[in-house]
Amino acid sequence: MEKIKHDIIAWWLRNIFFRRLGKRYPEFFTKLINDNTDSRLCRRIMKMRYIGDENGDQMAFESIAYTIHVSPRRVFEVHKKFIDDFINR
Repeated sequence: MEKIKHDIIAWWLRNIFFRRLGKRYPEFFTKLINDNTDSRLCRRIMKMRYIGDENGDQMAFESIAYTIHVSPRRVFEVHKKFIDDFINR
């Protein structure tokens, strides 16, 4: 049952909460990210994913990987770890 709760919360954070927060309140989202991780790579990935690039377009994982020169798998791992740590805090 705990795994199901975790998966539902993770889905809601990824697909609804972080997307809206990053789009509407990028300064607050940036502070939220900075307060919850020390990793510069994680901060950059989360900002690119939910706030977007210089045009304000939220980026796909593959685009982020290409832009910051890491594998898409690494982007997925960092993103998932942040979501899990955020839930378990």
